Amino acid sequence: EGDTIMARDSGKVYRFDGSEWKEIQQLDSSPINEVDDRLSSQLAQTTKINLPASLAGLIPNEPLEANNNYDKLINAVNAGNHLIIDGNYHITGTGGVVSEDITISGQNGHIIIGNSELTFELHGNLSVKGVKFSRTSENSSYLFRSPVDVEIESIEFVNNEFNGNVGAISINRNVSTTKVRSILFENNKIS
Repeated sequence: EGDTIMARDSGKVYRFDGSEWKEIQQLDSSPINEVDDRLSSQLAQTTKINLPASLAGLIPNEPLEANNNYDKLINAVNAGNHLIIDGNYHITGTGGVVSEDITISGQNGHIIIGNSELTFELHGNLSVKGVKFSRTSENSSYLFRSPVDVEIESIEFVNNEFNGNVGAISINRNVSTTKVRSILFENNKIS
């Protein structure tokens, strides 16, 4: 005879009689709250999705899209996605990507960095596999850098290519609060 609801904070159950809400029962809400808290926690720990750059909105083979590609790349990585570089993408912009864990892989992919200071700032693990990076400007900077006060479990660079004025990574080893447990740098080409 009407809608029934429970107030989670008090455990009181109310029924709407058509004109007002009336208390009809008192329940122990702690089991419901516990299940809800667990489910909310699990949903908050979203898993990475494999997101091709083309589906993230990046436009391949088009230098005039470099600024838009930059924004789309940053949004995709900052959202925690595993970004798959599936084409040749021109990137131009300033600022950086800040994400807990960064995963980028290539499927014959190429990131062509124009006049920009594209930097991925490490606040967690990093995995970069099978991507070609080129810089078309005279500017040189590191693609990946470690800030202070960060603990990183692993950094992996496998089967990548770095051309032009592209430095792979900078870790501030003079800061005692920056810790990296393992670094794998395997089968990369630098020219």
